[in-house]
Amino acid sequence: MRYFIYFFMNRITLTIFFCLLVCSGLRGANYNHNVQGRIADKITGEPIPAKVFLLNGDSTVIDTTTAVVEDIPYQGKISMYVFNGKISQKGHYILKAVMPDYQDTYVDFELKSLRQANINVKPILMGHDYHELQEVVVKTTKIKMVMHGDTIVYNADAFNLAQGSMLDALVSRLPGAQLTKDGQIFVNGRHVQSLLINGRDFFSGNPKMALENLPSYTVNKIKVYEREGSASRLMQKNMGDQSLVMDVKLKKEYNAITFGNVEAGLGTKSRFILKGFSMKSSQKEMFFAFTNINNLNDNQKPSPQGQWMPQETPNGLLTNRTAGIGYARFFDSNMDKWLSTQNTIVHDDGDYQTLKSTEIFLPDRNLTKRM
Repeated sequence: MRYFIYFFMNRITLTIFFCLLVCSGLRGANYNHNVQGRIADKITGEPIPAKVFLLNGDSTVIDTTTAVVEDIPYQGKISMYVFNGKISQKGHYILKAVMPDYQDTYVDFELKSLRQANINVKPILMGHDYHELQEVVVKTTKIKMVMHGDTIVYNADAFNLAQGSMLDALVSRLPGAQLTKDGQIFVNGRHVQSLLINGRDFFSGNPKMALENLPSYTVNKIKVYEREGSASRLMQKNMGDQSLVMDVKLKKEYNAITFGNVEAGLGTKSRFILKGFSMKSSQKEMFFAFTNINNLNDNQKPSPQGQWMPQETPNGLLTNRTAGIGYARFFDSNMDKWLSTQNTIVHDDGDYQTLKSTEIFLPDRNLTKRM
């Protein structure tokens, strides 16, 4: 009997102990679910100490914490957050990360079993928060000219010119430069003796042809400097033949290509005009061609020295037809060796009318005669 009571008491004790153990296990399963993960920049991967909200599936806040940046051996710096035992029911939950200058980021996760002690959520990658600014206008100022020793360098793009302007409009706007009606150029009071194109002295003397026909948009820079003459270059010492030159540097896209301009007009009494100019410049050669057809008594033609050469205005009505071509081949960079040719064709038609009026003064009357 005593043995039976002892055995019965032991079974009761074991049962109570087992129940307590099961209850303790169930309590741990219901309330000890840890949620953890990492937070980093979406682009750079840098750890972010963001504030993290743990939310129910209906976006109700359960708890909040702040991610801590730690230096983990062999892993480097990482930003970790942990929620200890804050969820007890299976279902879907939401994590929300908030950080200044970053967009709010959401990540969903699910507690699938009450036996899950730890839930490792996928990393929360946060992107920068970009704000659209109001439209602003940025205006830049270009330097018009600089000095390199005795050389003046003008930046052609720094001058605002009307569309279709030629080189003469650009030169007249250069600080310290003066352009006369006959095409003479002066810089700081000194006469420019030669106009160069990419260092080539093809428009020596009066540069009016290039000034009136070279489009300004093709020019990159203009340099004004003292250049040694051929005698100084030959003797390799100063022979006193230096001259002031203006060197027009074309933009790269206009080197070794052919460009030009055309002028045409039609007026009353059958008046007409047609002018054309074309030019090509490269390291080895230069080429130009022109035409001038009109019945306006305009018989100008450009010369290799760079000018439209006007002749004396004739009497009557003159119809002029002029065409010309010029070519130069260079054999060295200093243009000491070169070969050129120029050809011009001219055909004029004149319509001349002469009126003569004579008046004789007599005592009683005057006699007028026209023929």
